[in-house]
Amino acid sequence: MRIEKDKVIITREEMSSIKNMNRRQLEEFLKEVLVNTDTPGIEEVQKRYMDAIEQTLSELKGIGEKRKELFLELFNINIAQP
Repeated sequence: MRIEKDKVIITREEMSSIKNMNRRQLEEFLKEVLVNTDTPGIEEVQKRYMDAIEQTLSELKGIGEKRKELFLELFNINIAQP
């Protein structure tokens, strides 16, 4: 798997494997892809993902700057755990 601009390029074998995954397996697979910095282009994906999360939190009523920071801190801790 590799990432080029706005596309994720996968092989036929990966596609076949993904089709046979249940929800939990797919979540684990995607988490591994997002955490695995060996995947070409992953840094850009990670940055865009975090920007989207921050933007969403900023738009929610009742979530101030401190809660947003706490959420992002906890999110980063949890996503870093294997």
